Formats: sequence, structure tokens, C-alpha cells
Amino acid sequence: MFDNQVVGIKNRVKSENEAKTAVSNYQKDAMNQNKYKTAQQAISKLTSSYSKGLKDSLNKTTCDF
Repeated sequence: MFDNQVVGIKNRVKSENEAKTAVSNYQKDAMNQNKYKTAQQAISKLTSSYSKGLKDSLNKTTCDF
């Protein structure tokens, strides 16, 4: 059981890092629709309740451009 929790946490952190990177890449090239789509897809993978604050923040960041 503990191993499953660790795997879940690692997967959540990996998804969070991927989303942060995708949003950062989009911010550097805000006119690039492919980077926007990649960022949105990465953000949509943040389904954990622990990631809610980050997801909200990243969504707001991509909407500000």
C-alpha cells in the first residue's frame, strides 16, 4: 500500500513539473499555438486535489497572454 502512495506522489510531481515546463515554454513564445496546446494538455493532467492550487495558477498564467 505504501509503495502505491509513493508511486502516486512521484507521478503527481512529474505531471506538475511537466505542466510548469510547458507553461514556461509557452510564456517564452506566447504566439505559438502549439506551445499553448501543449501547456493546456499538461495542465489538464493535474487531477489531484493536491495540485489544485498549482493548476489554477498555471491556468491563469496561460490566460494572461
